[in-house]
Amino acid sequence: MTYITFAHGDAQEALEQFLSGDDDGRDRDGRRIARNIARPDDSGLAAVIVDPAEYEELHDAQAALRDWLTPRPDDDPDGYRPFRHSPKAQEDRLLPIGPLQDPLARLLCGRPFEELEAKDRDRVAAAAMVCLLDLRLDPDDSGAVPVMMHAHNAEPRDAARPLKLWRIAYKSDVHGLYLRVSASGFFGEEWEIVTGSGFRVASGFFGRDTAAAALSAIGRVLPQVNWMTVRDASVFTPNALDALRQVFARYRESGVNAAVPEPEPVTETAEPA
Repeated sequence: MTYITFAHGDAQEALEQFLSGDDDGRDRDGRRIARNIARPDDSGLAAVIVDPAEYEELHDAQAALRDWLTPRPDDDPDGYRPFRHSPKAQEDRLLPIGPLQDPLARLLCGRPFEELEAKDRDRVAAAAMVCLLDLRLDPDDSGAVPVMMHAHNAEPRDAARPLKLWRIAYKSDVHGLYLRVSASGFFGEEWEIVTGSGFRVASGFFGRDTAAAALSAIGRVLPQVNWMTVRDASVFTPNALDALRQVFARYRESGVNAAVPEPEPVTETAEPA
């Protein structure tokens, strides 16, 4: 789109030129050239004056895009399904923004999320994604990251394929291993250890420090493992599996069992060739 930019003080002149309809002020397609009005401090645009045909075209294109991006049922062949159509998509590769939508809708728009129009819902959803991706929850500010992992307990019993969702997990001192809150148990929060590929190594720890101690022991006992690629237990040799059992015998859900000795590192390759 061709346009001419005017200073904020020349806004009236820009409007008069646009409304004059002079042939010199038309683009190749016959539409009047748009006028941009800069802000007083030149930090951006205060207004844009466009031809009605240009406005209708942009409006229709935005409406069509929003309609196409709206998730549809599986029986709708033309419906947009993020887990199929998103870049590098697998099933249900979505950030867990649901719990944030209603609080953010009330904060940003003053109404429940369900009462918002499509444009405002998109704005709230975008804000929720930013919150998740820019999360900083650790006292040491090491931050949290989104990890794709199996839904486990949230998975329907009759699901045709394993359900995978984005979950927020904390970084650790072992590359590829993460900590996350898995549930609220009888003793409070329960923590689990997951890999960067979403495999749950262990769960049920009654505190973050307890889970972190077990995680560090795993990294020390199996230093050769590339945890970012571990998707199930089949990658471990029998000796590696035995070492993991020794780790979990000492590092229990409630704390360290001092009666069990510290396991020795596995000297052979932990992943079979």
